[in-house]
Amino acid sequence: MYQDTIMLNTVVIYPWPSKEQFAKAFVETEIPNDDYKRAMNNLAREKLNERMQFTPMDGALNFKWQQQQIQNKLYYAGQYAPISLLNPIAWAQFIQAWKRGDFKNKK
Repeated sequence: MYQDTIMLNTVVIYPWPSKEQFAKAFVETEIPNDDYKRAMNNLAREKLNERMQFTPMDGALNFKWQQQQIQNKLYYAGQYAPISLLNPIAWAQFIQAWKRGDFKNKK
């Protein structure tokens, strides 16, 4: 066996079968004209929730969460943590959850 160098022609790969189809798709693409509409579309609550739900936590977020847990424990070191028994906001959330049926057995 011997080594041989073969020069191949340059190949350009397009996601469309032809340049005409690319030109048609490019021209017919509808893009919002103003930056405000694009920003509001990117900041839509549903899209943000979807991104948040499917984005895994990276090392920095895991570290931050762990440090927050340690800080919470240290904040009440040597004493009892407060109980939200007389907190009116906590009671309102509890009553709303009760009305929604969050505490019913789901069988």
